[in-house]
Amino acid sequence: LSMRVVVSFYTTENLNELRHHWEFSSALQSKGILGTDEVFSKKISLGGLMVELDWGEKAITIVNKKHLVRPSGFDYDSCKKIFFVASLDGNFIYVLNEKFREIERISNKLMNDIHSVSLNNTRDKLLVASTGIDAIMEIDLRGAITWLWLASENGFNINPLGESVKINTDK
Repeated sequence: LSMRVVVSFYTTENLNELRHHWEFSSALQSKGILGTDEVFSKKISLGGLMVELDWGEKAITIVNKKHLVRPSGFDYDSCKKIFFVASLDGNFIYVLNEKFREIERISNKLMNDIHSVSLNNTRDKLLVASTGIDAIMEIDLRGAITWLWLASENGFNINPLGESVKINTDK
């Protein structure tokens, strides 16, 4: 008896570069906050993989894998047999077939550090967490926003440095 499992790994290379950035780039440390307020701007690959495993009783084998730009969350449309994969650094959503071949990319100007993507019940829209701007958005499969919630417009408009935040949705 075995089962198929699909997993994504968003940092597979150069993790020490990130650790160094977190340790030495944080203006927040003096305030007792773990994290950084500075963008990781090095133009290096942090890796990323999408892997399909055959999880058997005696062995686990890799059935399929694809290198992606930091996949951070995904959902699967079992009717259309396609994956929607959020790219944390790419600021877009991969659309992949069952063999992990890229069909297209979905993007929107408000996608920034996408952490998750979830297909709705009617399979025509995606719920997306765009954490770079602290937003939750619903988009159609072309990337057009059908609903938007911004933390900065709902009482969360001060960042950890005490600065006021306003997101310009027009640009």
